[in-house]
Amino acid sequence: MVRTPMSLMKPKCRFATLMGLFALWFVALAILARQAGAAEDPQAFIASFADEGLAVLADRDSGAVERQAAFRDLLTRYFDLPRTGRITLGRHWRRATPEERDEYERLFNEYVVVSTSRRLEGYADNSLEVQSSRDINEKEVLVDSEFRTGGAEPVRVQWSLYKGAEGLRILDVSIEGVSQVLTQRNEFDAVIRAGGGEIEALLQLLREQTADLASSS
Repeated sequence: MVRTPMSLMKPKCRFATLMGLFALWFVALAILARQAGAAEDPQAFIASFADEGLAVLADRDSGAVERQAAFRDLLTRYFDLPRTGRITLGRHWRRATPEERDEYERLFNEYVVVSTSRRLEGYADNSLEVQSSRDINEKEVLVDSEFRTGGAEPVRVQWSLYKGAEGLRILDVSIEGVSQVLTQRNEFDAVIRAGGGEIEALLQLLREQTADLASSS
């Protein structure tokens, strides 16, 4: 196909082309600005996460495998899963071998993805109202919100965000004042202690639970 140089176009055509290019440029800038705003503003960040998550849940045409893949992408982009995993393992992280750490991170990530997608299956018609945010220190910020389910009383949900090199990421979620990370950390610690202090006991449990959740999806 022969392309006509811009300088040889008729004035009206050249003007229309330039306007089209400017329009595309402004659209691109608007999209980037909206993404940057969500990345910098804690409340916009959580609202964006909720919008995407609810959209995944509302997609009735997708099967369990597709939804899990969508949640994997969503949680990877919005959560700091490696840091959350280390916090959840607590003091046991320091004495774990490099091999145990690698397997734990892989199993923890998969467990979070599969269990989260399963727990949220029935919440497609609900909404999250972001209310306020406050800085804890230079690196941490809390975002308060309410999860609304039909005519039921709203559920208080607080998000703990971490400001890292990649921007804001979710570290923990507290539901009605109960930290999910601390709850999970206590459960993991109990499993390790029951297994004679061996981290392998937790790894084995995560292998089994992840396999069970995946097979029942």
